Amino acid sequence: MGTFHGKSSGCLMYDLSHSLRKNMYELFWLACVLLADQFAYESLTDERYQARVMELEQHINSSGNLEAVTASSRIAYEDEPRLMLLREWILFDSMLCSSYMATKLKAWKDNGMKKLKLLLARMGFALWIANKNFKT
Repeated sequence: MGTFHGKSSGCLMYDLSHSLRKNMYELFWLACVLLADQFAYESLTDERYQARVMELEQHINSSGNLEAVTASSRIAYEDEPRLMLLREWILFDSMLCSSYMATKLKAWKDNGMKKLKLLLARMGFALWIANKNFKT
C-alpha cells in the first residue's frame, strides 16, 4: 500500500480564486509556499513539481488582474540547491541534515562525519568555509 499526495490546499485555493477572476497575491504566495513544502518533503516528483510551477507561472503570465505588488514583496522563481535551510544554516549543517546525504553517508556515525568532511574537501570547500554562513 502506497501513499498519494494531491495538489496542495494553497494551489487549490489559488485555482479557485483564478477561476472566479479574483486573483489575490496572498493566495498566489500561499500556493508557492505550499508547493515548495511538498517538494522539500518529497511529496512530489520532480516532474510533478515542475509541471505545477509552470502551471502557476502560466496563471501569472495570463492574468492581468493580480493586485499590484511592491518590489520588496515580489515573488521570483530561482533554482537553488536542495539543501534544507541553506540561507539560515551553514553549508556543513545543511548537508548534514539533508535526508539524502544523512542516509547515504550514515552521518550519525563518526565514519559518516568523516565522509562528509571528505566530500566537502573533494568539492573544493575548506572546512572553515563550509562552517561559515552561506551568502547568495
